[in-house]
Amino acid sequence: MKKNYNIIRFSKENMVKAEEYSKELFEQATKGTYKNLTKEELREIADNLFENVAEIDGSIALIVDDQMPTEGKVDFVYKPTYALAALLIYSYNNYPEMFNEKEFELISKILNKSIALNLLNHGYDAEYGYLKNMLVFCQGGLKKYLEKPIGGAKKFNDFMREAIVKLEGIYFNTVTKGIKYNINKFKVVDATNMLIEIISIYKNAGNRIFVYGTLMRGERANELLKVAVYAGEGILKNYGCYDLGTYPAVVEEAGKSTVGEIWYVDDETLEKVEHYEGDGTLYTCKEVKIEVEEGEIDCYAYVYNSGITGGKVNGKWSSGSMRNKEKYVWYACYGSNLNDARFKCYIAGGEFNGKKYKGCDNKTLWEDDKWIEVPGRLYFANESGKWNNKGVAFYDKNGEGITIMRLYKITEKQFKDVHAQEGNGDSWYGEEVILGVAEDGLKIKTFTNKSRLKSNAPDEEYRTFIEKALVEEGGYNIETIKEYINLAIKNI
Repeated sequence: MKKNYNIIRFSKENMVKAEEYSKELFEQATKGTYKNLTKEELREIADNLFENVAEIDGSIALIVDDQMPTEGKVDFVYKPTYALAALLIYSYNNYPEMFNEKEFELISKILNKSIALNLLNHGYDAEYGYLKNMLVFCQGGLKKYLEKPIGGAKKFNDFMREAIVKLEGIYFNTVTKGIKYNINKFKVVDATNMLIEIISIYKNAGNRIFVYGTLMRGERANELLKVAVYAGEGILKNYGCYDLGTYPAVVEEAGKSTVGEIWYVDDETLEKVEHYEGDGTLYTCKEVKIEVEEGEIDCYAYVYNSGITGGKVNGKWSSGSMRNKEKYVWYACYGSNLNDARFKCYIAGGEFNGKKYKGCDNKTLWEDDKWIEVPGRLYFANESGKWNNKGVAFYDKNGEGITIMRLYKITEKQFKDVHAQEGNGDSWYGEEVILGVAEDGLKIKTFTNKSRLKSNAPDEEYRTFIEKALVEEGGYNIETIKEYINLAIKNI
């Protein structure tokens, strides 16, 4: 096993062998096989690595050639660097005492070097390769590392934090409809499962469960899965589903099928689910085969222990409350509505900043709220009479960076009413944007202008108002928020 992670130098005449070894090294790191090694074995690999790393820039090359084109460097420099950087992250997470100060400096150089190409491959498979490269780093324990990172690897740390936010944004937007990438000029592959694998590994959600009742998205107990990763729908064959009133049950029944959802959960969440399902008294946890589009996968499912008295469920079960209740959405705001007192005026009516608001037809306040970060750029534009004729917040969904948003759970009708009060004309917030689907199955929606408007800096009062909401209500650090707003203004 150890030899699969040692650096071997190849001559330019042995490129085929070098490419084979690079592929082997990378695939081993993709699977995280180094997790089976002892501390002593990891130390031996680190010694070999430190002897062969380029101290100037932290690169790890199988072939040393200053004239090598970028395409060659992907295989002979960057992929080995990704693989061994992930191994070092794992070693650091578990045995930080193993390294001295000079070695930490080398590790920092290696990590910073690894993002020189932004983890993109060269050519048609650039985006698909990006996912594979992120998978390698997540296998190393990226989440744990970023909680207590190495200070000298700041470029790497900042890049990875933003990369995870972007990947979670892609996940929200594509998990229900799929995502496809080119791997060469002629072939396109479905990358949805890889994306789900990356997010689940990052969150340490290594247990796959199949749920078919109150734990599903939009149902009353889905909150238990708030840190889990939704992986789509599947079918449990040879099990029938029965409606017991407030919850369903499945029992073995030849020729019958049950439709449900697949989730990746961590150990803590699995324990909560086990307790919710009765700790074995009402349901028994069994390993079952779930049919998905690509074939069959193994999952845990909770099978009913008692006799069945309910009616047969045809299709996917849903509670009576879910069937009859008004439709809800998560309204995502990024400007002055980050302040809940301000947003309350849009819902219930009232006066704010010298202007009266009629509120929504339904003046019931939001059911829940939370904060998220989504890909895209905050910027300021137009002239608002409410804010001294200076710019107000808009969202550029195609912009670089992230935007901090507050989500309010309101009805579809309330969302339309808020949109009308904000101004849904072409010169203001004329475009409704669906940012994705939340883990409870509800759409995340916002609005902005249909095109990128000419920027106009905000009034100091408006800026301070947003900063205060982000710090006092969102829990963000004031220095972080000042930098965030400055970047939005510099986007002018």
